[in-house]
Amino acid sequence: MVWARFFVHLALLAASLAWLSLAGSLAPQLLFNAALLSLAIVQLGFLAHDASHRQIVRSARGSRRLGFLLWNVLCGISVSWWEDKHRRHHRHPHVLEADPDLYDVFVFLPAALAGRPAWRRRVARWQAWLFLPLVACTAAYFQGLSLLHVVRARPRGWVAELSALVLRHGVLFGLALHALGPTGAAAFLLLHHGLTGLYLGGVFACNHYGLPVLPPGTDLREPERTLAVTRNVRTGRVGDYLFGGLNYQIEHHLQPALPQHALRAAAARTRAWCRAEGRTYHETGWWDAMRAVFAGLHAAGQGTALEARRPHAAP
Repeated sequence: MVWARFFVHLALLAASLAWLSLAGSLAPQLLFNAALLSLAIVQLGFLAHDASHRQIVRSARGSRRLGFLLWNVLCGISVSWWEDKHRRHHRHPHVLEADPDLYDVFVFLPAALAGRPAWRRRVARWQAWLFLPLVACTAAYFQGLSLLHVVRARPRGWVAELSALVLRHGVLFGLALHALGPTGAAAFLLLHHGLTGLYLGGVFACNHYGLPVLPPGTDLREPERTLAVTRNVRTGRVGDYLFGGLNYQIEHHLQPALPQHALRAAAARTRAWCRAEGRTYHETGWWDAMRAVFAGLHAAGQGTALEARRPHAAP
């Protein structure tokens, strides 16, 4: 099943690039092909995530090679950067100063802004309203961070990683420029990256945002840690596909090597166990999850504004 998903989305990616290479009207490229390319890239990214957890190929070498193909060659993201970032997230989920998914863009606790410039506080104050435009930049942001990681950190195999990234971006940008011209290429690439970012944000934000942020040094054991800061999203089979299985985020954190096709059954077992033990099991629909995300960002943003007004706050 997993290899069928791989070849189907590889074919979608190839079809999108072939369509892009055909010079023609800009409107179909913007209306359809940008979204098709985003769908293919995000779904291949979900497979890359699974490969990094050795859900597809069990051996370390095989997983690394598959991850290199999926991350660097097809998605334009460094496999070493992603695995380092994601490993730290799984070790310290939603722990301030330890989980890299809490860095930089959004603020979850006013204390996180200590010593930061005033403009950063202003952005934090309005972060709930800025959520969509900021999330739209996710794909380009990840690509830029991973490229900087390869150049600066020079991880093992960095030359191959850098070459693959340059080739991948060169092919996409070159095809767009050749077929659509400078203005059309810019419009297509901006729309494609924006749609990709919104797709990723619509999936990843539901996983932990809007739930308690743990203070630095928190060392809860499983399953308490995962159940405290992780949310599942109820979907049907179509939703399972669109989320790449990450709507079962609780089960993914409890058993990271569990393949996607086994997550639904695992969720039923975990849900029943939590009910029998009287434990909280965070599970909502997508709309309710996003409302909680926006509410959490808004509350944290207003908290930073109140903190800034206190006499002891930094100017």
